[in-house]
Amino acid sequence: MSHGFLLLNNASRACSNHDHQQSNESTTTNEAWYPPVTPNPVYSYGQGITHKPTKKEKKTLSLMPYYGLAAICSWAGNLVDVQLQELRLGQKNVCPHEEVEIVTVKQPCVQTYTKYVRSRKPGCNGKFTSCAVREPKTVYYRTFKNVTRKRRHTTIECCAGWVHIPGEDGCQRANCTSDLCHNGGTCIPNINGTDQLCHCVDGFQGARCQYDINECLVQNGFCEHDCVNTIGTYYCRCFPGYQLDDDGRKCIDVNECLIDNGGCEYLCINTAGGHRCECAANKQLALNGRSCADQDSCAIGNGGCEQLCEEKDGKFFRCRCKPGYLLNTDKRTCHPIDPCIVNKGGCQHHCVNDNGRARCQCFPGYYLDKDQKSCIDLDECQISLHGCEQECMNSYGSYRCRCQPGYKLALDGRSCIPKLEGCQIGNGGCQHECLEQPDGGIKCACRDGFILGEDRKGCR
Repeated sequence: MSHGFLLLNNASRACSNHDHQQSNESTTTNEAWYPPVTPNPVYSYGQGITHKPTKKEKKTLSLMPYYGLAAICSWAGNLVDVQLQELRLGQKNVCPHEEVEIVTVKQPCVQTYTKYVRSRKPGCNGKFTSCAVREPKTVYYRTFKNVTRKRRHTTIECCAGWVHIPGEDGCQRANCTSDLCHNGGTCIPNINGTDQLCHCVDGFQGARCQYDINECLVQNGFCEHDCVNTIGTYYCRCFPGYQLDDDGRKCIDVNECLIDNGGCEYLCINTAGGHRCECAANKQLALNGRSCADQDSCAIGNGGCEQLCEEKDGKFFRCRCKPGYLLNTDKRTCHPIDPCIVNKGGCQHHCVNDNGRARCQCFPGYYLDKDQKSCIDLDECQISLHGCEQECMNSYGSYRCRCQPGYKLALDGRSCIPKLEGCQIGNGGCQHECLEQPDGGIKCACRDGFILGEDRKGCR
């Protein structure tokens, strides 16, 4: 019968030590017994098939105590065959895990140092004499320095919350740690083929009790009106005018008339989920829905007035308007008074009716004075808004650009271009030579051998 791994190197000695320990267990204490650890063990599967263990498997064997040695040796002391269990991706609750290993390696390098060597230097104190001097010499030597590097590799391990059971594929047992279950759940050591790791309290679900159960999704939580879900539980809520019954689910009507007559001045009538107020035969319910007023008074619909309602002797008298408004011909509604009709509302340039108030505006090139009615000319030349290339001339409500002598204004009205005059324009119309005159005129002349024509421009 197989109980564990077969260790080829020191297995015989391990099993004999184990048998000796068993025979003397009546006189020994309950201390754990560890088998001898071999540097490079080899596992046998029987029929000549062997396997060299991984680093993790070596660690597991090196920590195996007395009670686990039965997985290596039989109680009779004979060597036995085993079947090696390895975790593989695709098995239940098996996940890849990336590990980062920091290793230190020795890297060769060249170092230097300087030492001084004594020597004789000829001709230092004369032609035939020498002296002792110390000269520097650089020495190179090879050494090593420690360099740390990171190595990444992927290992196959049990997923979080699970442990491996020997003899079974994958990870079938819950790892019952203190932080495994959430929200008051209790760990279940034996899973019995399910994915449930924890036993959850009411109101939670999931393998680790990490999800809240929304009880309101099933028949509205058996609430008559509203169901309100909370973390781990829920509660029922009633519509306005109702209150929760003793069972916490049904809703019963609240009789508002029992408390201060429901706020009614005269009569309170309870209804399902609410109440209403009523008045005596000669009275009418006011706009607030609680007070009672005479049928012909401002308390009823503001007397039909749009703005102000005026009473006399407790009854409706007339409608009035707020300042800036006039009463229309229906004697109920109001319209704004246009203050700009008379004398432009006192504005110098332009008046705008702003909901019954006069608001003055100025034409372009002007700005409003402090009295909010007069308009002052805006000197664009002083505030650099003109854009003129050379000179700016302010005018009333506007401005214009001007050029210096020898220039004229371009088509954009702002730029200046050189001005061509006299002989500069088409040679003054002369065929040969054009002469500028002191009075600003021109005179044409001909080259030697030619005389001026009758038009005083051409030459022949």
